[in-house]
Parts: sequence; C-alpha cells; structure tokens
Amino acid sequence: VFIMATITTKETRAVNWANPGTLKVGDEIWAYYIGAGSTGKMSTRLAVSTDGVNFEDRGVVVEPTPGAWDSNMSSFAGVWLDDGVYYLVYEGSSEDGSNRGAVGLATSTDGIHFEKQGKILDYTGMGIEAANVGTPDLYKEGDTWYLFYHCFDFQTCQVCVATGPDL
Repeated sequence: VFIMATITTKETRAVNWANPGTLKVGDEIWAYYIGAGSTGKMSTRLAVSTDGVNFEDRGVVVEPTPGAWDSNMSSFAGVWLDDGVYYLVYEGSSEDGSNRGAVGLATSTDGIHFEKQGKILDYTGMGIEAANVGTPDLYKEGDTWYLFYHCFDFQTCQVCVATGPDL
C-alpha cells in the first residue's frame, strides 16, 4: 500500500509512507507509519487526517527497546480497534542479529500511548519461515483473530496467516 499524502511535521526529515496501518477513529483517519524514533531507528509513528490527503504527524507511538529482541526496529505496523482497545502488531528485529525478524504486540486504550506485550510470532528457522517473518497486519472476525504476515526463506517472500481466539 502506498498513500500519496502530505505529512506535516515539526522538523524536516524523510518520511517513509509505505505500508501504513490505518483506522477510522471518529471523523479522522489514523495512520501508523514507518518513521524515525528518538534514536533514529525505524519506529512506528502516528499521523492523523480529516481528509485522507493531509496528515499531521503526532509522533512516535512504538520504538525499539534497547537490548531487547526489537532493539533495531519496531515498525511496519498493522492495527485493529476492538472493544476500546487498540491492538498494534509490528515487525521487530535486534541489533545483534539474534532476531532477524519477528512480530510483536503493543496495546493501548487511546491509540497513542502503547504498552508492548512482547513477541507473539517468531520465525521458525525452517521452511518458509527460515529467514524471518514480519510486515504484519491484523484483522478480527467474530471471535477469531487473523494475523497476516510475510514469511521469508532466503529466496521467496510469501504471505502467511496465523489464526486463533486470542493474540
């Protein structure tokens, strides 16, 4: 997904507007997109729009945790709002190479202040998940969650899905 839009920010910086996770919140469109965090690493930022063309950056909502499995990157977010809780899934990787790509979960009651819940999907190191997993998107139908993600085996990138009654 690529959206042609303008993001108004407080500072001049490059903005990667590919793969935003979007939600309709009231009369606004909330887009969780790839951007730099406080350390300059790939993080998840929030931009808000009322017209779908002009977006205002609201800052970082999820960023890498030093020394953790997601110390290098916490981005490529997918988001879902269910019963007043925002569920944000993101791709994380570590600086030391011990985690080449996995999916984490963060939750929030306001869509701005997220608390990381940890890794919910790790690459297996075998088969279609031999290299890594990531770029997650989240969907819920009835009581079943659907987590779509890329799975990569060093040669081919495929779309995979995990389902279940909880995350």
